[in-house]
Amino acid sequence: MNQIYKELLFIFPKPFDRKWRKLGLGYDDKENLKRLISEYVRYAVEDQRPFKFPGDIILGTGGAIKMRFDSEHSDQEKSGSYRIIYFVMVENEIRFLKIYGEFTIEMQHKVKK
Repeated sequence: MNQIYKELLFIFPKPFDRKWRKLGLGYDDKENLKRLISEYVRYAVEDQRPFKFPGDIILGTGGAIKMRFDSEHSDQEKSGSYRIIYFVMVENEIRFLKIYGEFTIEMQHKVKK
């Protein structure tokens, strides 16, 4: 584990964790999520950036970020992915706000039609 990974503080509030488990995601998935963000930060610090920024800043939120996350255990393709909303409180504190499945969005669109 690299030094940057150790220095980042990942905060998963209870409501986020409950939804995480309800969606069938586990410990390995959470470690993978941490690794994705940590690798970006590590390479950004080294000014190399071989990875794309993990997400897109949501306009009008003061800096909340939405990212697409795929579980390594999911046998589905794009519809099996998840959207995660997180916020960087200070340079090393990452607070996760919300998670929902891509399939949830697809079903809502189908119902509206």
